[in-house]
Amino acid sequence: MVMIASRLNNLSKINRSIVVETSKYFYIITFVFFEALYSWLIIKHLIFKHMKRSYSIVLAAVLIVVAAMAFKPKPVDVDKFSMAGEKIQLTNEPAAWAFDAKHSNVAFNVNYMAISQVSGRFNAAKGSMESSKADFSDAKIQFTIDAASIDTDDAGRDKHLQSDDFFNAEKYPTITFTSTSFKPLGNNKYELTGDLTVRDVTKPIRFEVKHGGNIKDARGNIRAGFMARGEMNRFDYGIKWDSKTPEGGLVVDENVEIVLNIQMRQAAAKPQS
Repeated sequence: MVMIASRLNNLSKINRSIVVETSKYFYIITFVFFEALYSWLIIKHLIFKHMKRSYSIVLAAVLIVVAAMAFKPKPVDVDKFSMAGEKIQLTNEPAAWAFDAKHSNVAFNVNYMAISQVSGRFNAAKGSMESSKADFSDAKIQFTIDAASIDTDDAGRDKHLQSDDFFNAEKYPTITFTSTSFKPLGNNKYELTGDLTVRDVTKPIRFEVKHGGNIKDARGNIRAGFMARGEMNRFDYGIKWDSKTPEGGLVVDENVEIVLNIQMRQAAAKPQS
């Protein structure tokens, strides 16, 4: 099976190489053709004014072939064109990881009017992780979210969510999380527990986490991907707005689902002194 996987991987690289090489040769041949055509026109007007047309065409064809043979491209490193990266296995050694904001999002879902859900996200977040084990079982994780960056695709609603009815982003500008454990459950699943602080109120929270894997990208960065889901009761954190529907249900439910899609990038190792 390993041999088959290796051969399939090599075949994939060959196919990518063919695509890149074909594209490269197309531009090279086009360039050589027009250079030869230009040279032919000059030669035709300067030297071959009195030669037969057939001789001129043959000479131009010879020039194209000679130019193409002389212009030999260097071998293409296909890996330079691949941004997907390759999956890797980590080793047991201390490592620091940083939140990659461009490839991550912090989102939430909450029942609205007892008939549907409203989704939103926080556009400004940062975080870090430290671990020394390949399975992240000793990971220490921290996140900080800018409460004012809440975004539900509705400016009026976002302004209300930033007010004292909800997050009071002016008085309590940050939402923080600090892990207390990251327990492996098998099959790349984990249980993440920690302390969530909202409006200066700190309560324990639990997340179900799926580890998507680790890769080394085309630039040599080591990355790890995680998806996490958890739930908080907003009333526990002083998010007190409790308007009700005519039937007596909450307009905005008290339970809020938190959905995290996180990509962490390993910091470069410090050189030994």
